[in-house]
Amino acid sequence: MGASLTLDQIKGQQKRAHNKFLRDIYIELKRNSAWLVGKGHILNTDVWDSGISSGSVLVIDSEELEELSKIYHTIETNIYEAKICRQAAESHRILPASPEKDAAYTNHVQLSQLLHTREPDIKKLIDDFLKKDFWEKAGVNKANK
Repeated sequence: MGASLTLDQIKGQQKRAHNKFLRDIYIELKRNSAWLVGKGHILNTDVWDSGISSGSVLVIDSEELEELSKIYHTIETNIYEAKICRQAAESHRILPASPEKDAAYTNHVQLSQLLHTREPDIKKLIDDFLKKDFWEKAGVNKANK
């Protein structure tokens, strides 16, 4: 009887951890979507990265896991490009008047435009996934997010 109770407790802890991870992923995606407003914000992947490191992502069904992997890959690509854009802006800011400064400005403008044109697509990708019935089936209460 005691061993059964312990096994039930372990299963309960695993279920709570699973639900918390999915709720945290939902919140992280919701926040990232809200940041995609054409300003080149650096998005967040802390929950996803933690889930990869801890193995928590393994509790997600394979179809959703594949889709989430694609979404987070897209987010990470956006982060990389936003950082490069910021570096170009900083180069322009610190250089004295010169052809190099002009080139840095042109580079920054082009990178900025590229980020701005991609953000709506990334936002739609995230928002479409957030609307899936996967979240209800997984026990995530979207009303409180």
